[in-house]
Amino acid sequence: MDVISWGKQNGKRRFKCKNCGIYFTSENKSVSLKNKEVWFKKWIIGKQTYEQISSESGYSISTLQRYFNTMLGKASKLSYSQNKEVYLLIDGTYFSNEICLVVFRDDIFKQTQLYRITDGEHYEEMKEDLENILNLGIKIGGITCDGDKSLLKAIRKVCPKVPVQRCLVHIQRMCKIWLSDYPKSNAGFELREIVCKIHFIDNELKKQYWIKEFLDWFETHKDFINEKSYSEQTGRYWYTHKMVRR
Repeated sequence: MDVISWGKQNGKRRFKCKNCGIYFTSENKSVSLKNKEVWFKKWIIGKQTYEQISSESGYSISTLQRYFNTMLGKASKLSYSQNKEVYLLIDGTYFSNEICLVVFRDDIFKQTQLYRITDGEHYEEMKEDLENILNLGIKIGGITCDGDKSLLKAIRKVCPKVPVQRCLVHIQRMCKIWLSDYPKSNAGFELREIVCKIHFIDNELKKQYWIKEFLDWFETHKDFINEKSYSEQTGRYWYTHKMVRR
């Protein structure tokens, strides 16, 4: 076909056929697919919302949802470390109110052992997932998680002898939320400084130093932490500084 370039239309290059005079645009499917993969990664890894990606890409929200659901259905098959002792990192990431990706990943071999696309972190599902991992012949040497109650219940049911550690980053994040950016009390301010060091703990010695600093803080502010308030109207007691105590 004898064609010449004829400007752009709706952001796409426009062409004209010299023989018949018809105007048309050309779509490069491979480029279009790669572009959509970029937006998919921003949704999965960058955790951008549909609204943000729609505004940036020009695709409608319904188009993005349709494409992303197709991509989720084409997830690659996973390999697993059979007969090796794995140390699982278990966490759920929410992409919307209806989509939750629960991943069981080995921290040493950097391999995802299992994942589930669901609508939340549910006891029955996570219990089934742990059972499936064990049925594959995978030996679980330890588990690190965010302390989700449903997950802890599933672990106690399926593998009660496996050591479980609360993720230090999650602990630190929650403590900062409870204490706020600018604690009003000296006890809260000092505790926040101690909390900010928790993610540096990566061996036994650092752990013991951190625990000692925390216990020293507790002894210094014990009266403040245990202080109670009383309501004469209800006859009820409560801890006055509940967030610091928490």
